[in-house]
Amino acid sequence: MYRKILLIIILVLIPVAIIIFRLTKNNNEQINQHTAQQVMTTPTLPPSVPQTVFQLFPNPAQPDSEGNIDIDVSINTNNNRATGVQFVIQYDPSVLRFVSIKPDDAFYNAKVVTQNVDETSGLITYSLTLPPQTRYNSVRGDYHIAEMEFKAKHPGTTDVKIISASVISPDSTHSVLKSVVGTTVKLSE
Repeated sequence: MYRKILLIIILVLIPVAIIIFRLTKNNNEQINQHTAQQVMTTPTLPPSVPQTVFQLFPNPAQPDSEGNIDIDVSINTNNNRATGVQFVIQYDPSVLRFVSIKPDDAFYNAKVVTQNVDETSGLITYSLTLPPQTRYNSVRGDYHIAEMEFKAKHPGTTDVKIISASVISPDSTHSVLKSVVGTTVKLSE
């Protein structure tokens, strides 16, 4: 008697299990299709389209307790990849004295290709490239790439500007730079 009841229960449960499995599978496919449609509606720009933002930090910059003014040159590549950068910075040489510039963070082991500082006109021309053995690990993200140091000559406020810049990418034959943002330096009164 128990065998007959068990057999009936098994014969009823198997079709019910199959029906539940098919309903669940169809529902999951509909959810996956809906999710795929949502992902497709928010496209990611290809890495060859300029998306990189070049910035100077902090903003505003201020002297530390010893009078040093450190300004970081940073890039946020978004979906771009960077293997090299070139930029020209302008500062007011009557207000700031240039001390140094060096590679930083993501470009700490980069080769300095160009470093020209004209302290009369207040122009710094600088370019960096990643070593050939690290180019396959190109920089992607938000990083400091160089650090500049200045000293104040007298109190006041002055701007440090990015006059020109370009970002080299293995994904494009042109610069992938989208925009630049300079900084203001507030000196003690």
